[in-house]
Amino acid sequence: MARAVGATYELEKPIEDTVLLEMQVEPHIARVTLNRPEKHNALFPPEGFQELGRRLIEAARSDDVKVIILRGNGPSFCTGDDLNRTPFEAFGGVPGQKLPQSKRIVGIRETTALFPLIVELPKPVIVQAHGTLVGAGFQMALCADLVVAGESTKFTRAEQRIGFAGQDPFTNMLAILTFGLKRTRELLLTGRIIDAETAMEWGLVNEVVPDDELDEATLRWARGVAAHSIDGLVIGRQFHAITLQNMGFHANYMTSCLSHPLFTNLVWREDEWNFLKERNNAERTSEAFAEREQRWNDVAGF
Repeated sequence: MARAVGATYELEKPIEDTVLLEMQVEPHIARVTLNRPEKHNALFPPEGFQELGRRLIEAARSDDVKVIILRGNGPSFCTGDDLNRTPFEAFGGVPGQKLPQSKRIVGIRETTALFPLIVELPKPVIVQAHGTLVGAGFQMALCADLVVAGESTKFTRAEQRIGFAGQDPFTNMLAILTFGLKRTRELLLTGRIIDAETAMEWGLVNEVVPDDELDEATLRWARGVAAHSIDGLVIGRQFHAITLQNMGFHANYMTSCLSHPLFTNLVWREDEWNFLKERNNAERTSEAFAEREQRWNDVAGF
């Protein structure tokens, strides 16, 4: 029996069960929890992105909610897209057939609208980071107001190694503002891992705490935010979003909706490693990931 990948790959649970919402963890504090622990909370494209956005909007609409904690169940906060079915495949792409640019552009906008949504929500968002943050998981941390991380947390742009090769669609401007130009390029061009202490030194993380204190530490930060007036928070959040828009965040995002379709149409040379080809030939997608990491370790040591 053929392994289910691409168009034949299906979500293992109802989409509404992949993101959980608690409206009042404590007074004025809502908590949104990614709930695919068996997949390290990889987002099933595009529905997983859309369901997370829906839950965040639901929390932010409540006038009783002043701040939203975003976290993940299981071993990791979020390891990005579930690459058993890539966005290209979710939009109808299949090997050997050209997918119209209209489907690529509309599809990626519907998927990645999550990132400007987080930036533009009327309530502050705190990411509670643990395990590994890859790709979209890393990008959500960039979009959030605050990040509290467990001491064993790892951050990486390893998704760059499947063909992005230095392109940071959707959050490139935020990365440059956070890390500076050279460190942003380092993260993207190497795809290497940085630990929580490094992420704090570089400006992504606000506090690093022992792993077993992460829940309480994040709530402590949320309580501090919730001590403000709700009117002040909403005004301040909108002012922050407008400032980022004036600096070019929205233009960067919309440009990415064109650059991502270009990425999905790469022509691979004979001596270049093609993730999708290797994934389709492997018994498990994890084998293709392992081969990818080994290749970079062999040639560059990271």
